[in-house]
Amino acid sequence: MLKFFYLPLFGKEDIYGDTDVIIGPIANDTLYDTYGIIFSGLIDCDDALRLLEAGNSYTQINIKSEKAASQLKWEKAKKLTDDELSASRKKVKEEEAEFRKAFEKALSSLDSFDEIDEIIG
Repeated sequence: MLKFFYLPLFGKEDIYGDTDVIIGPIANDTLYDTYGIIFSGLIDCDDALRLLEAGNSYTQINIKSEKAASQLKWEKAKKLTDDELSASRKKVKEEEAEFRKAFEKALSSLDSFDEIDEIIG
């Protein structure tokens, strides 16, 4: 998995260049922070995956080609009521709080936590 992230960052060939569609987990808000910790040498790839896997997992679909995009078909749209919007916002806040707890737990379990905590304090 990290190979997918590392190669483009180092100017290497995109190993998925000929792929039309990629389905996988959505990057959470800690992705770039985790990159910083990885590239600082404070954690290894295994620890990075532990951080990136913290919390709930959601799936995204990345349409990478015109061929794939041409297969899409609009089905419908729905206008949400104020109550539906309010309930959705509440759920997002709850999920964000759960994620922060899961991330903090994963981060504090790392062998290098004390050093990381000293730096990012």
